[in-house]
Amino acid sequence: MRQHCRDAEVIHEASLSPYLVDPSGPHLEAAQQAMSRHSADGRALTREGGSIGAVVTMDRAAAPRRWCCLACPCPEHGYHAINENFDWGQAAGAWRCSAATLHKLQVSARRS
Repeated sequence: MRQHCRDAEVIHEASLSPYLVDPSGPHLEAAQQAMSRHSADGRALTREGGSIGAVVTMDRAAAPRRWCCLACPCPEHGYHAINENFDWGQAAGAWRCSAATLHKLQVSARRS
């Protein structure tokens, strides 16, 4: 910054810690199974960047490395773009996947 503007003052005010999900274990397995059953497009594991600060807080407070985000947007939805839109059918599928994932984890916990 100083190369371009010698008088500039940069003040760091806030940031989010990164979160990296553990790609093994029952939580991600349950999510994959739910997506296979409830998603018309099947499933895909991707590593995505984002800024959902609550995930880091939940990870620290409740269940380390047990959180995974089930994404419902498609690239053509243009999230955070000027032409952003939301596909309620796609969202409904994501909600079914989330419910099925939580149900599988609850049933597994009862058996343990």
